[in-house]
Amino acid sequence: MYAQTENQAIKRKARWLALIMVIAGIVAFLSLASTASATGNGRPHNRDVREVGIAFFAQEGECTDNIPDQIRGNDHTPEITMKFTGALDGCLYTYVDQSTAGCFARADGTASYYEEGNEYFVGTYTDEGEIISQQGTLKTEYWYEATFPSMSDCENFTNQIDGGCVHDFIRGSGTGVFKRARGAYSIVDNVVDGVTIDFPYILELTLRR
Repeated sequence: MYAQTENQAIKRKARWLALIMVIAGIVAFLSLASTASATGNGRPHNRDVREVGIAFFAQEGECTDNIPDQIRGNDHTPEITMKFTGALDGCLYTYVDQSTAGCFARADGTASYYEEGNEYFVGTYTDEGEIISQQGTLKTEYWYEATFPSMSDCENFTNQIDGGCVHDFIRGSGTGVFKRARGAYSIVDNVVDGVTIDFPYILELTLRR
């Protein structure tokens, strides 16, 4: 099992606080000035946006995109497949770096699960309900952490207390609507009675044309 120290946990919490501060700064900036401009066809030129949506675990028959070999690697199937709705409309395929995944005990008696990995998104970006471009793809790097009452709960992923993750776009990986896009999205697990039922997310995105 992947072992981590309490000091490493504190550093990761600091990363969460830094993310919140960055998002707050972006929101404040966007509230003061609009950076959007338009081309002749009404599509965005250079546009900074902050959008929201909800993701769910994909159901049978959903998310059957043909993933490129360079993404899958050695016929590797994704550990997690999610259906995104809202600003991002499509499917996310998650490939966990197993060398980073595992549980560690905390000083207060609880336990945390941590993992990192890469993802491949296939879908569209939707602005206020109107799809502004055809389907695109992008790759992300992410890290995820969740809290549990005990090591046993963590190892069995039961009685979850909270959880969340940050997903950074890999620069230059986008195609279609996401070509030259920059940004990230953060997800907070919506935990009800110890079980995550869905995944609200905040998207911070710069579309460049």
